Amino acid sequence: MDLGIAGRVAIVTGGSRGIGRAVAERLCREGAHVAVCARNQGSLADAQRAIEAVGTGRVLTVEADLTEPEAAGRVVDAAVAAWGRIDILVNNAGAARGLPFDELTHERWLENMQLKLFGYLRMARLVLPHLRKNGWVAS
Repeated sequence: MDLGIAGRVAIVTGGSRGIGRAVAERLCREGAHVAVCARNQGSLADAQRAIEAVGTGRVLTVEADLTEPEAAGRVVDAAVAAWGRIDILVNNAGAARGLPFDELTHERWLENMQLKLFGYLRMARLVLPHLRKNGWVAS
C-alpha cells in the first residue's frame, strides 16, 4: 500500500514495542522518517534495529518519559533538529494499569492522567504548529 508519506517525518510516542512499534515499522516501510520515543533506552535500541530493517525511512530514538512536562519538547526538538519538519504524530505512549476501578489509588489515577492525557496534550500542542505549517491541519 502506498500511503504517500515517503520523506515525511513522523513522531511515534511509545514506539519501542507493541502497537507503537508496529506503527513505526509501517511508517518506515512507507518511506517516512520516524522519531520514536519511549522510557527505556534498551527497548529503543532494539526497536531502532528492527524498524530500520523493514523500511527505507530513517529512525531516530529519543528516551523520554512523557509524564515529565519537558520531555515532549525534547522529542519534538530532536525530530526537528534531525529532519527540519514534523508531518505526522502518533500519540501511543503508555498503557493504563489493569486494576479494578475500586482498587485504583489516587496516585495511580494521577500517574495515568499525566501520561495518557497530559502527555498526549503536551505533545499535540507542540506538534500542531508544525502540522499547520506543512499543510496537514487547517489554521
